[in-house]
Amino acid sequence: ISSAWYLDRIEIVDPETVIKYHFICEKWLAVDIDDRMISFEILALENKVISESIGHQTTTYRINVITSNKFGSGTDANVYIIIFGEHENTGKIPLVKSKTNKDPFEKGHRDLFEIEAIDIGQPEKIKIGHDNSGFGSDWLLECVEINVLKLDHTWIFPCGKWLHKTKDVTQLELELYPKEISTGIYSSYVPYQIKICTSNIFGAGTDANIYIQIYGLQKSTDQVMLCSKIDRHGKFQRGSTDIFILELDDVGDFMEKIRIGHDNSGFGPAWHLNHVEIRRLIKGEKTNTYVFQCNRWFAKTEDDGSIVRELFPEKLIKEKLNKK
Repeated sequence: ISSAWYLDRIEIVDPETVIKYHFICEKWLAVDIDDRMISFEILALENKVISESIGHQTTTYRINVITSNKFGSGTDANVYIIIFGEHENTGKIPLVKSKTNKDPFEKGHRDLFEIEAIDIGQPEKIKIGHDNSGFGSDWLLECVEINVLKLDHTWIFPCGKWLHKTKDVTQLELELYPKEISTGIYSSYVPYQIKICTSNIFGAGTDANIYIQIYGLQKSTDQVMLCSKIDRHGKFQRGSTDIFILELDDVGDFMEKIRIGHDNSGFGPAWHLNHVEIRRLIKGEKTNTYVFQCNRWFAKTEDDGSIVRELFPEKLIKEKLNKK
């Protein structure tokens, strides 16, 4: 008789708090399969799902997590989600076993998770994040789709943002709100072309991570890194022009100012910025390119010692994208 055993998970309920703990294994315990171990130490995952015994009903959630198709978008970190209703929330649910991909949250992946958790009714918002673990933890999340089987409805939570951690900026968790399918995933987001021109003077290039925030008349984008650590190599060097396409909040036709800086990381963080050019990429519509002159150092040991500056547009170039 074979002794090999494949353990999926163990669930333990604390009778006093009526909280259910999940211990995920998903491995063989066998002397001739996998890593040939027959015992494992399994740590409890952080999510806690309230048991039905205290009067809470449960339901099944089908959660699709879509990672961006841009280079370096995937993550090796452990991802979790919390779904909020009007009065209840599911607690922190680890997204461990994708039904569509063996290795979840990779570039361009659409990962499906079926979760049994407390019934919170109609989802009003979610929090999604990761623990910053693994070799490549930076993650560009495109959107999350949640289908509640008993309600026969799907809610879409658009994102288009990085979840990452640097020396000065930490964004490992995002709060997202739903949009109906008919309105489109990115109705409040537009693509921006951001051109960064580093000065052509000695020592102008930087090893630091560059971030930017764009301000309109009534709203602004989030502060975002221009590229991940994986994409960072070779950019922001002396005399270089680096172009980035980012999906960000639509601040409107008029850009009042930008806030740009770096995290002072790396062997040579000092940076001399010549100028920045930004335009919204709206297909078939006239687009204005805003030019933000700078010609200053971002360095603790140069100029006024500042590593972040606010720049105002000094030039406006009107143009129209080519129709294809």
